[in-house]
Amino acid sequence: MSGAAPDAPGQQPATYRLLPIPSRHREASRQMILRVAEEVSPGRAIVLGAGPCDEIPVVELAARFSELVLNDIDLRTVSTALDTLAIDHDARGRIHLDGSDLTGATEPTLARVDAALSTAAEVQQALDAMAAALAGQPAVGLTLAGPFDSGSCDLVVASCLLSQLYFHLVHGAAARFEACYPGQGELLRKSEAWTRSLDELARRIEGRFVEDLAQLVAPGGRVYLSESVQMCYVTRVADGGWTSPGTYRMLQTKDLADYVRGKFTVVERNRWEWVVNAPAKTGDVGRLFDVQSLVLARQ
Repeated sequence: MSGAAPDAPGQQPATYRLLPIPSRHREASRQMILRVAEEVSPGRAIVLGAGPCDEIPVVELAARFSELVLNDIDLRTVSTALDTLAIDHDARGRIHLDGSDLTGATEPTLARVDAALSTAAEVQQALDAMAAALAGQPAVGLTLAGPFDSGSCDLVVASCLLSQLYFHLVHGAAARFEACYPGQGELLRKSEAWTRSLDELARRIEGRFVEDLAQLVAPGGRVYLSESVQMCYVTRVADGGWTSPGTYRMLQTKDLADYVRGKFTVVERNRWEWVVNAPAKTGDVGRLFDVQSLVLARQ
């Protein structure tokens, strides 16, 4: 992270000092999406994993495109966000909601986890069976509702989505394990077999998702892809500065462009900081994300 430096001698060597950083995520994301939206045909735009739409300029996109699809596996969050926006009647009629699972793997994998847990006689057997269930699950890919033919979208937005594609799968599996073995959740988190199978499935899901993006976007269209590639926890100290124990990588690579090589041409790239729960007083802990963003064209 920019501005990070080791603490002075005598302090914990794993702690780094940072200057407080303003969060630029919402404004930078919206500006970049709007800029690329002006460069493509105003036909169909789709936002994948829209969530609360905070960094998505929904009002402006609905005004520009003849159809705007907002996708999320949890449509309640999207609907709540729409209720807070000043969208005129005509533009609202051009917005369509889609609750599809973008991986196609969440429910099938959780069903395999349920089957594994139902036949396990003890906790270690359950851990091994759950890991085996993930190992046998393919990445199915996009299952969008309605007519989404190849190359049907002029603008595809996937904002900070790659690392969240398997969120419901991970938490659903953990909840099922905890229900069967109360208080033993740490065993699942520390299981090497489970972690390895989960990582391998995540790579298959991510790879398939990028392939699906290339199929979804029109030949003259664009993809806006962003992701928080690294993250660190930041704690406010007495002098107003921040300290951090170090940075955690959230993807398999430090360069988001590594995911799209061979599928897309990178038209534009940007980078900024995203601060979540900025620490306001001494001892408060927040999160600092390193966000990378790309504008992509089909090769």
